[in-house]
Amino acid sequence: MPEPNYVLIVDDDIVLARQWSVELISRGYEVDICTNIDNGLDASLRRWPDAIIIDAFFRDSEGKPTGSGGVLFCTKLEIYAQKNDLELPYIVGVTASEKSEYFPIDVFAQISSKLMPKRLKKPFDSSDLADAIAHGLN
Repeated sequence: MPEPNYVLIVDDDIVLARQWSVELISRGYEVDICTNIDNGLDASLRRWPDAIIIDAFFRDSEGKPTGSGGVLFCTKLEIYAQKNDLELPYIVGVTASEKSEYFPIDVFAQISSKLMPKRLKKPFDSSDLADAIAHGLN
């Protein structure tokens, strides 16, 4: 029996991440959640995911926006994949806002559609996210 597809969620909103994971698990995916970029990259290197859900922007422990987010994560992941001859995971970018004080232009416009083929704006239904993952992996 084949292993289930592994999906990594990297989002600082743990409530949303858990909500998404419930839907994904109900559809047979194996899911891990990381709440920051560094942990997400570490998790990716320990076990290369089939799909990643990545937030565009992250907040620090005091709730202030940081300069780290989906663009940095995707760039580092792409470099690692190229160096190690790995196929990139299917990446779904999620965000409540396309811009922040640290990134005053549309964040998703900075990432190629090849690297991040699906982008969703919060709020969205968990089933739409699971459908996007299923479509991207098939």
